[in-house]
Amino acid sequence: PQVPPGTRVTSGVVGGDVNGNDTVHSSDRAQGILQAGQEASVTNFRTHLNGHGSVTSSDIALVKSSSGTQLRP
Repeated sequence: PQVPPGTRVTSGVVGGDVNGNDTVHSSDRAQGILQAGQEASVTNFRTHLNGHGSVTSSDIALVKSSSGTQLRP
């Protein structure tokens, strides 16, 4: 869709929000644990945070460190 001139458009991303609900919490960490050891793909790209090619404990640690973070309305 076309956005009319002068319309304010914003977007945001929450680092560690694996499931896309705009908040980082235990379910994001659990999903990361389930994906651990898998190569990054189109189905698990949200879980792969550090860019090393697969879901590792480093990705899970990043989710854990962001716990409680949420996207501002």
